[in-house]
Amino acid sequence: MPRLDVYEWGAGFYIGTYCHCGPYTRESGYYPTRELAQADFDSGAYGR
Repeated sequence: MPRLDVYEWGAGFYIGTYCHCGPYTRESGYYPTRELAQADFDSGAYGR
């Protein structure tokens, strides 16, 4: 079962879920760094 987390994809880092076939859901826009994505994930301040 995919779980919500920070993932990296071609366009940058995103908050969402991932499966073996690639991104499963994307709950945020893309971030240029993992640190920025993680900060929003931790605070809950993300959205499309």
